[in-house]
Amino acid sequence: LHAMLQDPKARALYIFPTKALAQDQLRALRALTRGGAGPLFSLRVETYDGDTPMDERSQRRDEARVLLTNPDTLHVSVLPHHRQWSDVLSN
Repeated sequence: LHAMLQDPKARALYIFPTKALAQDQLRALRALTRGGAGPLFSLRVETYDGDTPMDERSQRRDEARVLLTNPDTLHVSVLPHHRQWSDVLSN
């Protein structure tokens, strides 16, 4: 999160072993990033996993600064389509 305050292009991809743990961390990160004013509090935090609706996936991938996922989604949806994920993976 500190890097995101310093670099407006910085992105984070958090990988959790289960969707349930990712959901717990999503709630915690959203509470942290929505609890006040300033640049930290405007960060978009989203999950990207098998439960993400197909019509929301590209928007989440392109716009969220923090994405939470799991190993299965990483191997099935992210790595095979690494060109579409280049902004996330390189920043």
